Amino acid sequence: MSVNTMKTFTATQAKQSFGELITAVGQEPITISKTNKDIAVMISAERYKELKKFEDILYGRAAEIAISDGLLSAKQSQNLLDEI
Repeated sequence: MSVNTMKTFTATQAKQSFGELITAVGQEPITISKTNKDIAVMISAERYKELKKFEDILYGRAAEIAISDGLLSAKQSQNLLDEI
């Protein structure tokens, strides 16, 4: 989903209508803009957890590839993942 196709609240609208913003975030990601520039995207806690899980899978797969290609040892890979 492109940031440009999301519903947008200005920073002022977000401040003045925080309850409405929280409700809207439960349905879809919301862009927050300030002085006609996108400054943030709000997502639901559920979506955030999904994205974090996906990120963990990607990092794990990248580590597996680095190990199989001989770029890192398993210990080096684990140390890098622990630092994230």
